[in-house]
Formats: sequence, C-alpha cells, structure tokens
Amino acid sequence: MAVTNTVEEFIAHGLQLGEVLAQVKAEYGWSDEEVAAAERRYRDFLYVCYRAINDAPHRFGEVSWTADQVWHEHMESAAYEQDCAKIFGPDHTLSHQAFHGNEVAAARATAHMAYQQAGREYPADDQRAECVWSIVSSI
Repeated sequence: MAVTNTVEEFIAHGLQLGEVLAQVKAEYGWSDEEVAAAERRYRDFLYVCYRAINDAPHRFGEVSWTADQVWHEHMESAAYEQDCAKIFGPDHTLSHQAFHGNEVAAARATAHMAYQQAGREYPADDQRAECVWSIVSSI
C-alpha cells in the first residue's frame, strides 16, 4: 500500500478498491469506463463526508447510485472498518439511513453545498429517485 500523508491522499491513492471494483463490475456488467466513473464518485463521496464530518450531527446526505453500489461492496470487505478508521478516526465507521418525503430536498441542498465546499462534482445526474442516503459517523 502506498504511504500517504493526508486523509485526502489516502482516499485518492492509498485506498485499495481493486477487489471491490472487480465485484461491482461483474455484478452490474459495467464497462471499464463505468467502473472508473463509479470509483471516482465513491472517492469523491468519501472525501466530502470526511470534510463534512466535523459538522453536527454527523449526518450527510447524497451519494450517487453508482457510488452507492461501490460503497455497499466496500462495506462487505474485510478492510472497510480499517479504511473508515483511517479516514474518520479510530472507532468511527460510515453507515447510512434513508431520507424520505420532505427530508429529501433539504438533504440534497446540504449535500450540494458540502460537495461545493469540498471542491468536488455533485452527482446530480446519478441520484436515487426517492431517497437520499446519508452517512452517520458512530463510535
């Protein structure tokens, strides 16, 4: 694994997703280009969550559909908890819950602002239709 000095570098270069990406490629029949786009969106999502995690109550809305598929595969991997600890701190993990109804618009607005503040592209063209996923940092 590459040596990294910052969380941003770890997310961009140190986080090893090869097996996870191979699994989503096989499961969804994605092309290499689709896998690369999903990986970029997932890495962006992790970075935005890292940047937003200091804001109470540690909830953050919006993950693209393709990034969510990568996230679910990553959650199933043996490395997930260690990866989360490297990004979010010891004893912290990334989890999710659904937003429905009236909560969706507010969650998307918050997410859009967080993506802008982190300097990442907001996944407006790849959203879930009825709910927005959030993350919760928990001990």
